[in-house]
Amino acid sequence: MPLITLLSDFGHKDPYVGIMKGVILGLCPEARLVDLTHEVAPQDVAEGAFQLAASCRWFPEHTVHLAVVDPGVGGSRRPLVARGRRFSYVGPDNGLLSLAWEQDEPVAVHQIENFTLQTPSRTFHGRDVFAPVAAALARGVELREIGPPVTDSMRLVQETEPQILHIDGFGNLVTSVRREPGRELESVAVGWRTAPVKETFSQVGPGELVAYWGSLGFLEIAMNGGNAAENMGVERGTQVRLSDRR
Repeated sequence: MPLITLLSDFGHKDPYVGIMKGVILGLCPEARLVDLTHEVAPQDVAEGAFQLAASCRWFPEHTVHLAVVDPGVGGSRRPLVARGRRFSYVGPDNGLLSLAWEQDEPVAVHQIENFTLQTPSRTFHGRDVFAPVAAALARGVELREIGPPVTDSMRLVQETEPQILHIDGFGNLVTSVRREPGRELESVAVGWRTAPVKETFSQVGPGELVAYWGSLGFLEIAMNGGNAAENMGVERGTQVRLSDRR
């Protein structure tokens, strides 16, 4: 059975997510739907891009990843569909898909012109454009049938300096630092606070900071038994400093 994941900034107070699922299931009843998250900060494309990139690689090949964080909905930005070497993607051309593409480079990207609902609204492309196209992909429709090829899709520009990429629901700080073969880190500093690099939380005392290689593959900073983000007063984009083990 085809598998479709969904990511958005819609939240769960309103019925938008359920409506998208209804459209998909009406067009592809055999589809299995998995929610990655719908709690991306409103209109925060960079956060959505990180969440998608961190999640999509854990799914079986041929999964369709549908992502909607779309502050430019109804404007000049293009709706896109892409096929990578492992997965397919549906979403707006605003950089939302581009971090996932760094690990699954698309072999084809097309603009969506067909297989949408009749007379799409200007403000709910998740329902009228992206959901029906995700269903079409799940049914085996080829990209060339959906629209013309695109060669200039938008990519997010990542900062080269190490920084906080994401703050999770526990207040843990996910940095942009990935493990480098042969490099051992001693500690990571944010502002005037320093966290030793350990294997897990329990290697420091309650209320102390610790850095560790998280399950998403990035260096993370946490507080044992506490909320690091609140305690340290930091936010996404804050730079971090690394110290190598001697």
